[in-house]
Amino acid sequence: MTASTLVRTEFALSAPGHLDFSVAVRLASFGDRWLAVAEIAGEPEVGLGGTARHALEAALTPLGERAARLLLADTALLAASVDILDQARAAAS
Repeated sequence: MTASTLVRTEFALSAPGHLDFSVAVRLASFGDRWLAVAEIAGEPEVGLGGTARHALEAALTPLGERAARLLLADTALLAASVDILDQARAAAS
């Protein structure tokens, strides 16, 4: 991925049976940096990172370690990862 490549994806994370809420997430890359915005109780929480995962972890920090860990285990992240890879491949060709 080049510095000018811009990748965007949106998805929701949940942990049924463990948490009674879900979190809407928007991820975007800007060069070699990632921005994650997680809607938590109607409020946007922003995270920045060198990878999409680090940005997402930072955005989920206000939920506490347990809730963040449960949300990061959601299989919805697999589809988001595939979407990111597809966009990056398309931008590179």
